[in-house]
Amino acid sequence: MPSRIHVISYDIRDDKRRLRVMRHLKRYCRHAQLSVFECKLSKPLLEKLMEELTLLANGDRDLIDICTAEKPPTRLVGERKFDDESRWVI
Repeated sequence: MPSRIHVISYDIRDDKRRLRVMRHLKRYCRHAQLSVFECKLSKPLLEKLMEELTLLANGDRDLIDICTAEKPPTRLVGERKFDDESRWVI
């Protein structure tokens, strides 16, 4: 199954929960900015990650936003390709 590029951002006020989510995302994704991660995941792996994040986050207080990048991207800045050595920029 082909992998797609996803950008995950979060807004979590509780420090302990935010740190748990950040550490968990680092297992799957590249840390791009303070609360933004870039991932290249297959659909089953994305679904697994979403289930795990649901258990870690407080659905009433936290926000985790997962955006799937279009192919080709609608806006691309730079010419780098997404692989293990470089970042994909939108």
